Amino acid sequence: MKVYESNSPIFQNLFLVLDAKNEQDYQLIYPSQLYGTFFTVSAKITLSKSKKKVTGIDISLVNYKGMYNIGLENSTKNNFSFENGTGILTLDLKAYSGIDDKSLTNGISLILKEEIPLQKFHRIFTTRKLKSFSKSGTIVGHLDEGLFDSEFYVRNGKYIAAINRLDDKLPNTPPADFNIKAGDMCMTSTIKIVNSN
Repeated sequence: MKVYESNSPIFQNLFLVLDAKNEQDYQLIYPSQLYGTFFTVSAKITLSKSKKKVTGIDISLVNYKGMYNIGLENSTKNNFSFENGTGILTLDLKAYSGIDDKSLTNGISLILKEEIPLQKFHRIFTTRKLKSFSKSGTIVGHLDEGLFDSEFYVRNGKYIAAINRLDDKLPNTPPADFNIKAGDMCMTSTIKIVNSN
């Protein structure tokens, strides 16, 4: 599959900003859509007593419109790193496979390998990895399950095929020059960090 990129000006000036000194509120870091469900992920920063280091980051996922509820896998808590002024977060996502599905959550505290000096924290790059909620273990077996995973498969009666997903073709690591903005791709966002006084 060949992937094309638009040069339309509507993609040029969309940025999200996070106030690192606001410890009270969850602030938007990632808007996206899966399964026709629009959802957002927000972050709340915890600072040291001196207010000079980030000691914790909690994230919260909220589902808005759509039939499927998206949740965070617990492994997301280990998916944060800090490199060259950038916090890199990978969201491990999955749709709930029923009301008894206890494998997912909508809020997690990220594990930071070390405290992050506030003056060196410039941006958060967020991307996602979606896991199929199919439990059958086979493509054909998925047709007998209660919900159909339309992000991974297409079907027509007794026929089913895996989808060639565009998410798997696009970059999911931060670009070296950080020209990618919040609105460039549905699966990534880059958030500028500001330090208000």
